[in-house]
Amino acid sequence: MADLKPQKLSLFARIDRYNDPCPDCSGIDYLPIDTSAKFTMFLAGAEYYLIPAVRFSPNVEWVAYGTPAQPGSPAPKDDIGLAGDVLLGLVTRGPDLAPCGTVPGTFPTAGMVPGTFSQTSTDL
Repeated sequence: MADLKPQKLSLFARIDRYNDPCPDCSGIDYLPIDTSAKFTMFLAGAEYYLIPAVRFSPNVEWVAYGTPAQPGSPAPKDDIGLAGDVLLGLVTRGPDLAPCGTVPGTFPTAGMVPGTFSQTSTDL
C-alpha cells in the first residue's frame, strides 16, 4: 500500500456564454443577471482542502454583458460577485476502514455537500 500525499490546494476556472438574454436569470439570489442582454460569465477560484473530506472554495464570478436585445436600450453594467463554499464529504466507512468504493487512504468527491457561507454582488 502506498502512502498518498493528500491534495491541499487546487485552482479552477469556468466560462459560460449565453448568446441570448436570459429571462430566468434575474431570479438567481446571489448574482442576479440582467435580462436585457446576452452575457458571458467568468468564474475563477481556489479550493483548499482543510482535511480530505472538508474543502473551502472562495471564488469570484464576473458577468460581462453584450449589446442589449432591444435597440436603443442602455447597456447593463457588468456584475461581479464574491462567494465562498464549504464542502463536506459524507463518508461511509467499510470493514477495511476505507470509504466505501475507494482505495484506502483516499476520499470520494461524490457525496460532497456544498454550503455557501457568504456572497456579495456589485455593479462595476
